[in-house]
Amino acid sequence: DKTDDNVYDIPKLIESCPDFKLIFEYLRDGKLSEDDKIARRTILKAENYSFADGYLYHFYTPRSKRLNEITPTIRQICVPTCLRETLVRAYHDNNCHPGFERTYESIRSKYYWEGMYENILCWIKTCDGCQRAKTVNHPRKAKLKSLPVVDVFDRIHIDFLGPLPTSREGGFKHLL
Repeated sequence: DKTDDNVYDIPKLIESCPDFKLIFEYLRDGKLSEDDKIARRTILKAENYSFADGYLYHFYTPRSKRLNEITPTIRQICVPTCLRETLVRAYHDNNCHPGFERTYESIRSKYYWEGMYENILCWIKTCDGCQRAKTVNHPRKAKLKSLPVVDVFDRIHIDFLGPLPTSREGGFKHLL
């Protein structure tokens, strides 16, 4: 599917990609599926897409909690299935392993495919280099368990503290 060295025929790849095929055919040719349910879904989805210069674009409007702020709509290039791994590898593996948030925001600002968030998260969670080099910032805590209720004086608790500075009398380092 390459025409020259490192140049892909994106329009041809988008046309054959199962994720975008129906929307691509609808926007380019006005062609819809015979199945009424699929045709309706395609028309609804197509509101967020445009077709220009052989490329399929997705329109993304970032959500904002501040309603008085104007947020621009971002035009993202739709990425066919066969190029997604190459794209994530370029933005993550070949870019010093920047982590999930930075990788996702970098890719989302230019590109789109359905399930992008999960795909990138899975890629980074399974990245061998990240697993070996990066520390876990949010370690998981053990779940607390209640002790069973027993009779009085059936259970003894001991607190052990140390090592502490050595005492002058006796050279003790621990408290019991």
